[in-house]
Amino acid sequence: MHEGAVERCNDADDDCDGQTDEGAADCCEPGTSRPCGVDVGQCTAGEQFCTVDLMWSRCSGDGPGVETCDGRDEDCDGAVDEGLATEGLCVVGTGACQAQGERACVGGVVRCTASPGQPGVEVCEGAVDEDCDGSVDEGLRNACGQCGALVETCDGQDEDCDGQVDEGSCHVYVLSEAGTWTTPPGASGGPLAGGPVDAAAAMFLDGPQVWAFQGDLIWIYHPDQDRWDDPVPLRVLQGQNGPVDTADAIPVWWARRFDPGATAATLTLTRQWAYEIMEVRWDPPRGTVIQAGQLAAAWQDDPRAPPSWPTVSSTDLRNGAGRWPGSPADQCGAAAQQLGPLQANLVGERLYVFDAGYCQAFLPSFRAAAWPGFRLPGAPDPARITAWAHVEPEAGGGYDVLFVR
Repeated sequence: MHEGAVERCNDADDDCDGQTDEGAADCCEPGTSRPCGVDVGQCTAGEQFCTVDLMWSRCSGDGPGVETCDGRDEDCDGAVDEGLATEGLCVVGTGACQAQGERACVGGVVRCTASPGQPGVEVCEGAVDEDCDGSVDEGLRNACGQCGALVETCDGQDEDCDGQVDEGSCHVYVLSEAGTWTTPPGASGGPLAGGPVDAAAAMFLDGPQVWAFQGDLIWIYHPDQDRWDDPVPLRVLQGQNGPVDTADAIPVWWARRFDPGATAATLTLTRQWAYEIMEVRWDPPRGTVIQAGQLAAAWQDDPRAPPSWPTVSSTDLRNGAGRWPGSPADQCGAAAQQLGPLQANLVGERLYVFDAGYCQAFLPSFRAAAWPGFRLPGAPDPARITAWAHVEPEAGGGYDVLFVR
């Protein structure tokens, strides 16, 4: 034998280390056997036999194995799935029901130790699945696919995604001579289906008219008949293009006070500081520019002028109803018996009134809400006005027509 050989049960020094049978397995007697193993868990008892090497054979039963998470006792220690857990965090549930825990072997299955929360009531906010069904905001979004109520505003857009523009959001308010705000049934048509009106002017051609300027169109309203004509292109006014900021008109009957032969109304359109004055005739409507220029110098030299160009203005020829506060003598000197014509310019929340009769200058400005007409029941919010026309017939009196977004 040589060094390094395996020691066997034979009363010999097989590995030549001077010792006999040291470290060998249990030695046995030829022809003998013995029971082995246990009937625990997945293990079964068996039998061992003495081999020719006088060593016990492998046990014929099933021995212990490696414990796994399957609800069985593979290592035959009398315990099932003991000490088994998969490392790392885990999440159970969906949406607002999600909970974070750790993985562990529970009932023979690797499970997350956390318990999901209880479903709640779905709320439309675009982010959270409150009822934990895997969907967000289901059944709650509006026609535009968003959360919240849809409000149509008078701006030429379809905010409520119903294929219509500005329905029910643009309005006409009429302040009668008797001091009552109304909305005539016919006045709610015309340009109001297409967005806000840019400017408005009161004309007297074949009767009282309100010209509503919207983009490159002119809509003509007949207050005495409560109806709109079909729109005409703005270019009938010697090739004008829209939009315009303000529009003010002097009727034929007023012009005849100074020129008995006058046959045309006078219309002034502005865009920022630029203005065009034109003579306007009827049937068909047409206009010819007679003067153009810039208002910047005249306005900016007046300390009472508005800080920016207005987008809403209205001219009251007589001011017979005292619509603009203030004493003529206080504002324009002792010789001034009556103010007018007066142009009211709405800038933000203030009215800047220009006297085109005696002073040729601005009067002290005041809060628009303080104007007597806006203090009457049913008055519109001055901040929402887009156009304003004062309809004043030759016989006296008059009323205001306002377009509101």
